[in-house]
Amino acid sequence: MQLPAGAMTFLRGLPLLPALLFFAAKLPAAHVPPPPPQQDFISDFARLLTSQSKDRIKAAQHQAFEQHHAPIIVVTIHSLAEYDAKNTSFEQFVQQWFNDWKIGTLGLNEKGANKGILLFISKDNRRARIELGNDWGRRWDGVAQGIMNGVIIPRFKQGGYADGIADGVEKLAEMAALDPASTPPGPGLFEQLQQTDAAKKVRGLSLFPARIIGWMAGIGALLIMASFFFGEYRKPLLLTGIGLIATALFTYVILVLLAIFLRTRGGTGGGYRGGGFSGGFSGGGGASGSW
Repeated sequence: MQLPAGAMTFLRGLPLLPALLFFAAKLPAAHVPPPPPQQDFISDFARLLTSQSKDRIKAAQHQAFEQHHAPIIVVTIHSLAEYDAKNTSFEQFVQQWFNDWKIGTLGLNEKGANKGILLFISKDNRRARIELGNDWGRRWDGVAQGIMNGVIIPRFKQGGYADGIADGVEKLAEMAALDPASTPPGPGLFEQLQQTDAAKKVRGLSLFPARIIGWMAGIGALLIMASFFFGEYRKPLLLTGIGLIATALFTYVILVLLAIFLRTRGGTGGGYRGGGFSGGFSGGGGASGSW
């Protein structure tokens, strides 16, 4: 019986199979550096972040880690080639990075979880990925993709790497406040995330009511000016105007001092340093993006 031509070609190639397998085994594996000293939550190897964006990121990381046992790790690199990642896909490399660093809190205490999140950016390759710990499963891929496509990538396309990363981490912190076992938000995701306690607390660390303070100071100045034109009401106008300006200045100073205190508690240097992440592995879920 004569075998089909395709089968004959396959049989002729069988002797070469061991050599091919041996060659594939000898291909250099991607190199992942060891976890950073003191388990910093930001490893900005590509130097994409500003001090202001780091402050925002650390505030969000602090909230997610302390309240929800979800370390959010940020890694930026220049190129995959620096880590011998030519023979693996971008997604496989980020997953390997996640697993090698054991991003999660499984070994921290009895309340540990596998809710770690890695935001990984390769600048020269123009690729980014959100890798999720196993507790998130694959049902949260759509949420991660919404953050990637709706928040991070639009900023990157404009060259705003620092703001894109900070915006993305803040959204991921809002996601971290949700229970992975719950039903992921559907349409109107960001509107729902904005209502979480984590979102309110994170915003409270970084935003001043500057508009209200400005209005108070402006009205106060107008009242003081008006006191020179309305002699019979000069004293109440003058006192009210001075009171408004004094209140605005006092409020601003208090808010500045409060913000400095809260951000200082978040850690200095590379990122938030809480108890550190100590045990976790990827579940293969997440989202990738390019620009």
